[in-house]
Amino acid sequence: MTTLENTLLDKRLARALNASNQPYTKAGLIARCESDIEFFGREARTGIYMKGSRGMRLKNRRSLFPTGPLGDVEYADTANKTLRVEFPSVALLEALDGDGWSITKHSALARYYTKQADPPYPQALSLPLAIQMAQHITEHVEVAEDVLEALFHEGRSPYSLSPHGFAMSVLQVEDEARKRRWKRVDFAKWKAAGLTYPVLRHQPKTPKQEPRPKPPGVVFRITERQAALLRLFERADEDGKQHIEQAARFAAKPRNPPALTAEGSA
Repeated sequence: MTTLENTLLDKRLARALNASNQPYTKAGLIARCESDIEFFGREARTGIYMKGSRGMRLKNRRSLFPTGPLGDVEYADTANKTLRVEFPSVALLEALDGDGWSITKHSALARYYTKQADPPYPQALSLPLAIQMAQHITEHVEVAEDVLEALFHEGRSPYSLSPHGFAMSVLQVEDEARKRRWKRVDFAKWKAAGLTYPVLRHQPKTPKQEPRPKPPGVVFRITERQAALLRLFERADEDGKQHIEQAARFAAKPRNPPALTAEGSA
């Protein structure tokens, strides 16, 4: 977000209160959404108290800031003149991060899926178990096995092969596919779209090699025959040089083929 957007967001968040009747900060609300997602997954909802009393007796919806999601008014606190509004935690966290490809969201969801696993995943995944995990945590996009194998083999570090790290990579692929409205993503489609991370590690382009500079004084190469003719020209007197120039001009003239006569054509 820009400085102006952050300033406007801070003004809006002054209306949002926690259970202790204290206003939220952006960092505090992000942490709250992250905690809710970690415990309840994609269906998590974050309850916020908002100043105001309009609509407290009606089923209504509110937004915390213009680019944020709509929340449902649950009930009113008449003593404090506030409304309790519940927002979808994932959508609210994405809006607060200012980017649909939210690493904070992916990390919280990855913790949810790894903590809910029964039996728990081992600290280092095997490929079959990683594929099984990916099929369990993806909901709206089918991720092909060649993509999952690439995720597994491309980043062979203790973090990338841990349940949390691998789950984050799968969720990043799923989000990118949803953004492009893909129902299924395979390795060929990912590569054809020009995408790299996390399926392909970024490979910098090979820098163009600059042409080698020519040695000073060398303009072009000449053959031995040309060199011999030049030496002959230098040794000739003025009449000889004039004769050579005339012969060169005559040799350079285009020659038209002789016209056929009537006898020749017969």
